[in-house]
Amino acid sequence: GSMLAPSYNSRATKIAIIIRGRGYMEMACPHVSESQGHRGGGGGSGGEEEERSSERGRGEEEQHTSRVRVDEGGKEDEEQGARYQRISAELSPMTVFVAPAGHPLAIVADEDLHILCFETNSGFNHKYMVA
Repeated sequence: GSMLAPSYNSRATKIAIIIRGRGYMEMACPHVSESQGHRGGGGGSGGEEEERSSERGRGEEEQHTSRVRVDEGGKEDEEQGARYQRISAELSPMTVFVAPAGHPLAIVADEDLHILCFETNSGFNHKYMVA
């Protein structure tokens, strides 16, 4: 497979729709870490796993399920004390994901992966490569 190098946008929010193929994405998110800290939960090891399903109707109904994983105990930036959680998800046709500005994102293709992306709020945006 191929990999889209880890990068993030300074201002733009990326909205992506998987058209064809399979793969996975990983994103660093400071907001999940903040919200978990305020909930007071988060004991235990490993991670939280959610299953989301959406239905699409054209004749016979088809069930589409994607897995989203949030790893506990994010990495801490020693200079600023910022905490980030790793969000990972399997990508398959008709999956949609959003990468807000300032969230580093990497995408890996397992098969012939086709993604349609839109960026909103892209005025004066800069794309920063992480690796």
